[in-house]
Amino acid sequence: MQITPEMKQLKEHAKQAFKGIDGVEGIGLGGEAKLIVYCRDKESANTIPDFFKGYAVQKIVSGKIIAGVGVAGSEAPNRPTLHSPHSSSGSLASGSAGTPQDILRSRLE
Repeated sequence: MQITPEMKQLKEHAKQAFKGIDGVEGIGLGGEAKLIVYCRDKESANTIPDFFKGYAVQKIVSGKIIAGVGVAGSEAPNRPTLHSPHSSSGSLASGSAGTPQDILRSRLE
């Protein structure tokens, strides 16, 4: 996937919009949904809108992310769950969040 300047700007706007929401661990780009929001738990994922600035949002429950460590021990599920507005059921489903390094790269400042 090629990251366009428009997508980089979208990510920066999302960082600013979501950084004050408790449970948001990071923001990423890619996949079918375009914007990915990593959340500590399902409750925080449920506070994130399904669309942001006209782009679909994929929510991934990653558990707590600790800089330099990655996903924290027992708080992180073995397989993160995600919510995609493109799914027919609209429910949380199993998926992959990428490596801890990918998650850390997208970590909110």
